[in-house]
Amino acid sequence: MNWDIRPTEGAGSLSLGMTIENVSKVLDLKYPVIERASNPADGSVTEYRGPSCAICHYREALLSGIDLRPSMVNVTFEGIDVFSMGSKALLALLEKSNGKEGFYGFGFIVFNKLSVSAKGFFDGKKFYDPTAIDREDERSLGVFDQCEFSEEILSILNPFKSKNFRESTHNRS
Repeated sequence: MNWDIRPTEGAGSLSLGMTIENVSKVLDLKYPVIERASNPADGSVTEYRGPSCAICHYREALLSGIDLRPSMVNVTFEGIDVFSMGSKALLALLEKSNGKEGFYGFGFIVFNKLSVSAKGFFDGKKFYDPTAIDREDERSLGVFDQCEFSEEILSILNPFKSKNFRESTHNRS
C-alpha cells in the first residue's frame, strides 16, 4: 500500500473523517485489527494493525488521526520517502510546506497548517540520526484532524525553526 501523506486530508487510502466501518473496508483484508483500545473518558478509540500499517485514532467513531512509522513501506510526502530522509531535511521540508515555523513540545513538532505532527525526529537539542545504532527508531509522522491541536495547546509549545538547530553526527543520550 502507498502511504502518501495528504496534509489536512489523510494518508494513503485513508481520509480523516472516515467511519471505523469504512476504514475496516479499506484495511481489514490485508491488515486486520490486532488490538483496539478505548478510552472511556473521552470516547476515543485507537486501532493497531501491525508494524506494516498505520495506527488509526478515532474520536466519536470518525478517523481523527493516522500515525505512520518507519516499519511501514512507501510512506511519502510530495513524492519523497520520508523515513529515508535525514531528520533535519524532513523537518525543513515540512516547515517549508507549512508556510511557517512549527511548534515543539512534549517530544513532538506540530506543523498545524498541514495538520501533520512529527515525533522522534528531534529531542529538543538534536535531530535523530537514523544511521545510529544506539537506540530504537521511534519516529512517527501523524496526520491529524484540525481540532487535535487547538490554539490553546499551541500556545504552550515552543516555536520550531529547523535552521536554528544543527544536525548531530550521532545520537547518544
